[in-house]
Amino acid sequence: MTLSRCIKPASVLMLALAAPVLSQSGFYGQDRNGDGVITRDEWRGSDQSFRQRDVNEDGVLSGNELPARMRTRRQTQGRNNDENQYNDRNRYNDQDRYNDRNRADDRDRYNDQNRYNDGNRSDNQTSYDERNDGYRNRSAAGTGQNATLDQLDKNRNGVIEGNEWTFDPNLFHELDRNGDSVLSGDELRNTSPESLRNQDRNRSGSRSR
Repeated sequence: MTLSRCIKPASVLMLALAAPVLSQSGFYGQDRNGDGVITRDEWRGSDQSFRQRDVNEDGVLSGNELPARMRTRRQTQGRNNDENQYNDRNRYNDQDRYNDRNRADDRDRYNDQNRYNDGNRSDNQTSYDERNDGYRNRSAAGTGQNATLDQLDKNRNGVIEGNEWTFDPNLFHELDRNGDSVLSGDELRNTSPESLRNQDRNRSGSRSR
């Protein structure tokens, strides 16, 4: 037997042993973008070997054209992607529910604040009305027609306020017996515009001396 006859069978045997390696582990390294299919650009073999494996002639190696282990990995990756999308959707829904709950809480707080403000305005208005009623009642309890009150009560609220008083400020405080900073008809009962002017002149004269 010549040497050339021994080399040929040995070469065929080596190619046969190498083929399974290419058909299994070699496929993984050729899917460079990791999309689960092998395009002609990714295929490192010859055009003929690519066409032999591309059974459906769609220009890529996919599905049953790939080794079983590679298909399993692709399916696992698909399930992982689906799970990630499901988790993302759940997180998005949870965020929506959280935002809706926050908006509802903010709306409740806003309504509570409005009710609180309305209640305060109502209470303040009631206090203001009661005070005015008290002034009118005190005025009515006095002498009735009081010339001093009629002359000085510019805003007609039934009492003399500090900005309406035209005489000595000390005299105002002396007449304000209850210390509420206004003079009612009862506090002005024994006064008249003329008597107040006389007292004011006397006080001014005393100060000038």
